[in-house]
Amino acid sequence: MLIYVFLVTLLVVLVVRELRERKRLRHIASHFQGPKPHWLLGYLPLFPANDIPGIFETLVKLHERYGQDLFNWGLFNDHLIVVSSAANVEKVVMAKKTEKSQIYEFIEPWLGQGLLISSGEKWFHRRKIITPTFHFKILESFVTVFSQEADLLVDKLGQFADTGYEFDIYEPISLYALDSICTTSMGVEIDAQRHPENQYVLDVKRMSELVLLRIFHVLSAFPRIFWYTMPNAWEQRKLIRRLHAFTDSVIQERRQQLLDAVEQEGADVQASQTDDVYGAKQRCSFLDLLLNVTVGGKPLSDADIREEVDTFMFEGHDTTTSGIAFTFYQLAKHPQIQ
Repeated sequence: MLIYVFLVTLLVVLVVRELRERKRLRHIASHFQGPKPHWLLGYLPLFPANDIPGIFETLVKLHERYGQDLFNWGLFNDHLIVVSSAANVEKVVMAKKTEKSQIYEFIEPWLGQGLLISSGEKWFHRRKIITPTFHFKILESFVTVFSQEADLLVDKLGQFADTGYEFDIYEPISLYALDSICTTSMGVEIDAQRHPENQYVLDVKRMSELVLLRIFHVLSAFPRIFWYTMPNAWEQRKLIRRLHAFTDSVIQERRQQLLDAVEQEGADVQASQTDDVYGAKQRCSFLDLLLNVTVGGKPLSDADIREEVDTFMFEGHDTTTSGIAFTFYQLAKHPQIQ
């Protein structure tokens, strides 16, 4: 009898807590325009399942009808504020106290606790390690890579010139960015622009799609339930195994190459690599720098290196693609400023 009383009491407490949170969120939502949410599912019924173009089109229509900033209701009290007005974006970017949302947990199985997801002391130390890799001499050494890949991109886009037909520019730019970032972060040429069917290229693309689809899934607020019950999660685990295996193989191969260089030349690879990079004599990939760095006298583990390489690769191609594609779009809309 007591256990039933306890369970009922616990249920009442949880319901009251959720109702109080709903009241607080309704007050916040009142500052935003938007359609009336479903009492349980929020806006989720508005978004088509497993249809990324459909999700994007729905968001565009909502913004066109209700304004630049939306309070997006999910299941129960799950919510997402979609901000696109310059004034509010500035407030978020300039805020001194921000916490990463639960959405970041969706890519943690792939990227681990890299710089994108980590926080606190770990983030500080990793940031300190990685910052020197953005030295202008290092970036300058890769200009030829960016130039070569850009020339190939121009050739690929040339086939659409003067045809009079619309085409999706995101795809070729994504392949260009992936080629550039894989060369700079891992020292590996995957040749995605010429071979878009490359398994690694396909896996990265599909992984990005699954993360986006998960945001608009009815179980997005319950990551553990989603992770063990949904087909998309099963596919995600399969992709992660392949992506990690690829990065691990690159790390092991490059580590062995550096060890062989020490044995053959009898030189301090760490010193020579650093001198060469800052002297712009040869290119040194992000992976090379991580393999040579030490923290407290100890090198980073393979797992630590994989976290940062995967993070660098994901952030470096995904956000870059969006920025370049949007720039091209604006240039096409305003030819007078080309």
